[in-house]
Amino acid sequence: MHGEGHYGLANDWLRQDVEQWQAGHPGCRCLNLEWSVWAGAGMGERLGVLESLALQGITPLPLDEAIGQLMTMLNSPDSPDTPVSSIITGRFGDLPTLQFDRPELPLLRFLERPVVHYPGIELITETELSSASDPYAAEHAFAGEQLLPAVIAMEAMTQVAMTLESAAQIPELRRLRFDHPLVIPRDRAVTMRVAAVRRKPGVVTVTVRCSSTSFQTDHFSAECVFDSTSESSQSGPPNVTMRSVELIPERDLYGEILFHRGRFRRIRQYHLLHANHAVAELHAPAAAPWFARHLPSEFLLGDPGIAGRGHPLPSGLHSASYSVAGRRGPHCRRQELDQRQFSYPCVERLREGNDFLYDLWIQDSEGHTRERWEGLHLRAVAPIERTQPWPLPCSHRTLRESWVSCCPRPA
Repeated sequence: MHGEGHYGLANDWLRQDVEQWQAGHPGCRCLNLEWSVWAGAGMGERLGVLESLALQGITPLPLDEAIGQLMTMLNSPDSPDTPVSSIITGRFGDLPTLQFDRPELPLLRFLERPVVHYPGIELITETELSSASDPYAAEHAFAGEQLLPAVIAMEAMTQVAMTLESAAQIPELRRLRFDHPLVIPRDRAVTMRVAAVRRKPGVVTVTVRCSSTSFQTDHFSAECVFDSTSESSQSGPPNVTMRSVELIPERDLYGEILFHRGRFRRIRQYHLLHANHAVAELHAPAAAPWFARHLPSEFLLGDPGIAGRGHPLPSGLHSASYSVAGRRGPHCRRQELDQRQFSYPCVERLREGNDFLYDLWIQDSEGHTRERWEGLHLRAVAPIERTQPWPLPCSHRTLRESWVSCCPRPA
């Protein structure tokens, strides 16, 4: 607050006294908490200055949250590394008297425009999405709407989280939720906002919001965990005898059963296709650009078309689209993906109505697991309207062709 330099000076003297006293009395724990302005109590409330402070970008601490932070600090474990003094504050804008050393952000697609950046604490970025800047959107359209692929949202969340954490390691994505589709209109741009908060060292919570819902809805969210000892199982996919299933994905699946087009059509063939488990072979990444030429093209998670493989899930034959549901999202651990072909085993663990629970893996041509999903909870959101008969599970192509030509088409 203007004119309160003497108040700040007194606080600093108090801090020095407490820290010196703590040094001389190691058997007594001292805490000196330096608070920003509170809402609902305190001097800022009594002086009636909260509105003017908010106009400067200073966010008052809600009373309940401030008291909760006090209890957290009092209950935090004592150790030689625990500081005597801590600052507890909301956002405070760009004050001339309090500045962070903000390093330059990496040149990545989803770090286009930083909105809020407190290094090591919070990072919010905005990116303009459109048909012109994001050509992949035209190949990921369902029911006439261009939808942001979940794998692109995962890439965006990873880029922001790794930048905030200043990490070089790809995090494990936990509690992934794809709650609401993010539509990219064909005739105009939409603003995607990615917000990341560092909850504790090595753990960053990220959400994706959008201007079409006034930034009030979490379309995607995840917890990015760095240097983690995974809680998930290390078991691998079931052993399967590899043989080709008499099915041509481009003709028999894509179009009516699977809506994906272009770079998302990655299924080369199935080696196993049952009601509750399947193994598919994927094409190597395509050379098509994902973004406009003037935009950064690097992906931290590798080619999105591999993870966006066009749903070679067995129950993908029963529903046209899925959304991730449930209170606890899946764990996804991913390593760097290269240019080799991949196989994609998946196992259905549970099915209840329109809800499905899967474990799945992506393996390279040498059988090494490059990506693992555990507890992928999917929900069917729309039925498939077929105009052609379903492909027969027959090893004789000519017999099936004869059956298809003689079978009347459903109304």
